Amino acid sequence: MKHRIIQIMLYLLISITLSAKNKLQENEKIVFQNEDVTFYLSEQPFKIIVRSLDDKIIFSSSETPSFEIDEKWIAVEKVVSINNPSKDRVEAVLGLTNGTSAKLEINQSSPAFFHIEISTDEKNVTAVKGVNTLNPVEEIYGFGETWNGSVAQRGKSIDIWDVGGTPDECAYIPYYVSTQNYAFWLEYGGLVKFDVGKSNATEIRWESSDSKIIFNLFIGSSVAESIQGFIKNTAGTLVKPPRWAYKPWAWLMHDPDKPGADISTLKGNHLIDMVNKLKEMDIPVGVTWTEPPWQTERTSFIPNKEFDSDLKGTIRKLNEMGVKTLAWTVPYTLEKSPNWQEAYDNNYLVGMPANKRKNGEIKITHSGETRGRNYNYIDFTNPDAVKWWQSEIEKALDLGFVGFKLDDGQGLQKDAILYDNKPGADLHNSYAYYYNKAFYDVLKKRLGDDFLMIPRAAFTGSGSVTNFKWPGDLSVDFGKNGLSSSVFSTISASLSGLPFLSTDIGGFDWLPASEEVWLRWAQFGAMIPGMQTLNMPWWYSEKAQQHYRYLSWLHTDMIPYWQSLGNMAVETGTPICRHLIWDYQDDVETWRIDDEFTVGENILVAPIIEHNYSRKVYLPEGKWYDFWDDSNSYEGKKWIKYNKGWLDNNFKFPLYIREGAIIPLAVQNEVSGFGWKESADYITMAIWPKHDGESSFTLYDLENPIQFKVSNNNKNIVIKWGNSKKDYLLRIHTDENSSPLKILCGSKEKQLTLFTTLDDFLNSKKDGAVYLEKKNKIIIRKNSTENSGLVKILLKE
Repeated sequence: MKHRIIQIMLYLLISITLSAKNKLQENEKIVFQNEDVTFYLSEQPFKIIVRSLDDKIIFSSSETPSFEIDEKWIAVEKVVSINNPSKDRVEAVLGLTNGTSAKLEINQSSPAFFHIEISTDEKNVTAVKGVNTLNPVEEIYGFGETWNGSVAQRGKSIDIWDVGGTPDECAYIPYYVSTQNYAFWLEYGGLVKFDVGKSNATEIRWESSDSKIIFNLFIGSSVAESIQGFIKNTAGTLVKPPRWAYKPWAWLMHDPDKPGADISTLKGNHLIDMVNKLKEMDIPVGVTWTEPPWQTERTSFIPNKEFDSDLKGTIRKLNEMGVKTLAWTVPYTLEKSPNWQEAYDNNYLVGMPANKRKNGEIKITHSGETRGRNYNYIDFTNPDAVKWWQSEIEKALDLGFVGFKLDDGQGLQKDAILYDNKPGADLHNSYAYYYNKAFYDVLKKRLGDDFLMIPRAAFTGSGSVTNFKWPGDLSVDFGKNGLSSSVFSTISASLSGLPFLSTDIGGFDWLPASEEVWLRWAQFGAMIPGMQTLNMPWWYSEKAQQHYRYLSWLHTDMIPYWQSLGNMAVETGTPICRHLIWDYQDDVETWRIDDEFTVGENILVAPIIEHNYSRKVYLPEGKWYDFWDDSNSYEGKKWIKYNKGWLDNNFKFPLYIREGAIIPLAVQNEVSGFGWKESADYITMAIWPKHDGESSFTLYDLENPIQFKVSNNNKNIVIKWGNSKKDYLLRIHTDENSSPLKILCGSKEKQLTLFTTLDDFLNSKKDGAVYLEKKNKIIIRKNSTENSGLVKILLKE
């Protein structure tokens, strides 16, 4: 009782505080007002405030922004005057505490997007800072690919500065999104420090090495809408990978029969051997790539005869085996490479202080990594350098490569000098975007949409110039630099405009991973768009190999689902793998759950990321079916204990299907349990109808978008879909004792044949159905008429 009274008192205190803060102040001047929000300037002290139409504060600065001038912090004190206001633009003169002035420009690009710039003519500005209000009940996400052990960032400090190592912290973005329903992006490519309520629980403090303050606000009705606004206005249209990119990836760093060997043992024929061995094990693979030894030097783009005497032929053979091949590369060239001198002579490389030039004291480790200060980066801000490097890239494409694994990109030296004398310190993080774009443009021109790019480094807008992202090198364990870090960073990146994500299953440094780590990582890797491993299945037990085979086929069967979610990501900015807050923001319990996510809205994944067979799982509102045995279901908005691992060791993990789910699959065999070899000619629609209600899903794979709608009133299940040339197998879950009485098809309600056995059903090609009583499944075969589809299932009472 005492605890409850304290809770009520705290709630009242917070409510009073927020009410006082939300109250409109006399010195607040409206500068923009539209159908969504009102944008105010507090004249003295200077503040920026955005309110909803009912006067609730969405965003506010809690301290005046400041400039560091001659090693002293000079704050913006007040608004001196507002000049020439218009519907979409406001200019103002601001007074600084040293008696000088600054210029304020605010542009309203849309009702929900504001661009704010504050600059001063003062010389020797070396840094800027500001403070945004953090409410008592508010959570913060974003910052790109984070590596501090969580997705929710309240109480954390984070430096936006890419660094190499284990892990490779190489996709930081000076952006965050708030449960107050706004996103904040500081427009700067260098070092930015954020303190998210760590020093002061009511403040988000930020400081950058820029000479002016440029930030953007994206206002939404939810976290999801705020993120979509950020993506739309920074990346524009995201890039979708080709369909084959969703097949599992496998690659090598050394002779695959010598785990942990030096990279020098890797040869071209090992890729063919690897693919043959995987096929013998019935493990699907669709993508591989050649690692550093493929070329004569870094980065010549010239095939190394010692690696493969006929690399072009090897690539062609892999393609005939159904495997696409990418080339590993980096954004620099070294002195031993034949193109280095040309790059140096034409100033295509980033400059060094005092115009010195040396090889950057580079050392290459046993695993092919570089260590040391690197001034050999291509200057991708120099148009001539980009054009020249793209001509070098063409050499690799002439060999038959269909994309690149872009390594490195996070090591631009802060004292490097780029095109137009831009300092490396200002572009250290954003360099990744220019690197990505240089490769994207030549691939797009040469291959259209049929290519794959997998960069390590990324920045704001990279989603528009690459169609996948890989996190870099990770430890082969459960530790903070291993599996758990990959889970957290993946979810964080998905909230930051990067929907097409992958992970190195089992990690990278000091292979091989233990069997337990590899399997748990594979379970996570199978549930994100890019499933890849360099830890070979034959390094592990027979049972582990079979589980990896199962996961690989499940991931492959899900390609129509990946495709549909990928199209949604491109069109709307919706992540494929979503933090629970995306769909359940009203449930505060979801806000700080860092180790669960949903694939679309239909599948909930709770990876096991430590040495344990069980874990707690939070199920949001709704009914959730156990993926492994959907005769078991749970009502959500509560925590449950997952204990199946104690019975199945490492071969099960928490996986749940939402009631109302419609999941399209391209089933090839019996491995995943969703069909048979006879399923290969059909699109399988796995459906868990709502107990009483309607759900829908838009299939967007090999033809135009087709919406499926499923309704259930406890007596009839009705399934409708739009015009389609595809043949379908409808796999419908029914609750226990809900068997079909009869099944009607089309507007004329023609009754379908209800086969008595599965064999009879599979041996026929005609429209029909079968009821699998032990599995509580109705399977309906509906061949295409190129018209819309309609099936009505009448259930026995």
